[in-house]
Amino acid sequence: MRKAIAAGALALVSAASCLALAPTASAAPNACVTSSLTTGAYEGVGSTPSKSATSSCNDLNLTQALNATARLYDYYAGRLYYSSSGSWRTCNAGYVYVADGSYAVDAIVLCSDVKDNTRFTVASWYEGGDFVDITH
Repeated sequence: MRKAIAAGALALVSAASCLALAPTASAAPNACVTSSLTTGAYEGVGSTPSKSATSSCNDLNLTQALNATARLYDYYAGRLYYSSSGSWRTCNAGYVYVADGSYAVDAIVLCSDVKDNTRFTVASWYEGGDFVDITH
């Protein structure tokens, strides 16, 4: 019986030392980050947050929209700032029709494959001043 207890204790100590020496996994990126912003007018610039460097999302996803005028919709375009030229450019998706409301992540992608720390904005087709949430 003493041999069995000693063998069991040795097995537990060995297992514990293996766990202590096992490499730890690298920290996983955080979930997507959401920024609330005000839109600019057509081809204009509204609020200008930067794409999160710690997020697991690569796109700019519109997840909520509220048109500030009487309309219940607008067309929205993501725009990225290019520091090399000092200019804002509309993303390839162009202006996308969006009714007021909330949307799932990836339902409305305004810009794809955005690099970390890139400044972005959203422009409204009709007029600026709308409120949108961008999950990135």
